[in-house]
Amino acid sequence: MNKFPFANWSDFCQKCTQWYLTVPLEFTNINPLNKTMWQVWIYKDVEGNWIKIPLTHLWSPGFYDIQFNRKQGILGLFDSPDGNPVIELLDNTSENSKGALCFSAHDMHLKCKLNMYSQKYWAKYRLFSYDDKHSKNIVNQARCQVYSSEELEVYGLPRFESEKINDFTQEIDITTNDRGAFWIPFGDIGYSKWLKTGGYKGKGCVKTKSETPVSINWLIIDFFVPGIISGKDYMFSAYVKTENLEGEGAYLFCKIGEEEYTSSKLTGNNDWTKVQITISAPSEVRHTKQLALHHKGKGCSLFSHVEFRELK
Repeated sequence: MNKFPFANWSDFCQKCTQWYLTVPLEFTNINPLNKTMWQVWIYKDVEGNWIKIPLTHLWSPGFYDIQFNRKQGILGLFDSPDGNPVIELLDNTSENSKGALCFSAHDMHLKCKLNMYSQKYWAKYRLFSYDDKHSKNIVNQARCQVYSSEELEVYGLPRFESEKINDFTQEIDITTNDRGAFWIPFGDIGYSKWLKTGGYKGKGCVKTKSETPVSINWLIIDFFVPGIISGKDYMFSAYVKTENLEGEGAYLFCKIGEEEYTSSKLTGNNDWTKVQITISAPSEVRHTKQLALHHKGKGCSLFSHVEFRELK
C-alpha cells in the first residue's frame, strides 16, 4: 500500500460518539479534521468517464446510486500528497453493486445484491495505490458531478470560518472542492432563511419570523466545529436583533466536551445587540462539539456577524 496509512479499528472506537477525536494524528488521511485529507471521490461511470464528487459533507443527490463501469469498476480517494488509494471492484461486483457516499465519515457503502447460494453479500475487490503519475492523469481527466439549478439552491448554505467575522455574505461552493464549514438549519426550518443583506451594518444574516412559537437552530456540527487548545480562552459571539419576540428568546449555544454554554437570551424588541459566550477550554478536549444560533418562540430574530475566536 506504499504511503497509505493504516490503523487498528480500536483507534477509531475508544469513544463511539467521538471516534474522529481518537484517531492518531500521524494518520493524516484518516483523520478528517486534518487539512491534508483527500478532497474528492473519483469513480469510472458506466460510459467510462471519470466522475469527480467533491467531499462537501452535503446530502447531495450525486452521492447516491452511483453506477460503476462494468468492465473496470474503479473508485478512489484523490488529491492528497500522502497517497491516493483506489478500490478495484472484481468479477461481477461492479455490475451487481451501487455506491453511496456517507456524508460524515468519508466512506463508501456498497449496496450489493445477495448471493443466491450463500445469502451473504457478494463483493470482491482489491485495494491499491496509484503513483503520482497515474493519480494526476486521472484527476486531470475527471469532471465534477453536475448539479441542477434546483439542487444548487437547496444546498446553498452560508460559510463559517473560525478566527474571523462571519457576515453571512458567502456560501459554500458544492461545485468545487470547497472544504469550508457551513451553517445547517434544524427544526421548523420553513420559518427561517439565510439572507445576504439585512444584517448588522448592512451585511447578511439568518432570519426567523413566525406568528406561532417555533424552534430553529442554525448549527455548526460534525467535522466542521473549530479546534481548541486546552487552557486557552475562547469567545463565541454574534450580533442579534429581535422584533416582538416572545418565549425563550434568541441566544447562542455552545457545547465543548460534555459542558454546555448559553449566552444571555433576548426577547421583546432589541436593535442590534452583541451577545457572547466566554469559554475556557477544558483538558483533553481538542474540538468543540457544536455551535448554535437558537430561536425559540413567537416573533422575529436575526443573527449576524458571528465569531468564534481565541482570546489572546
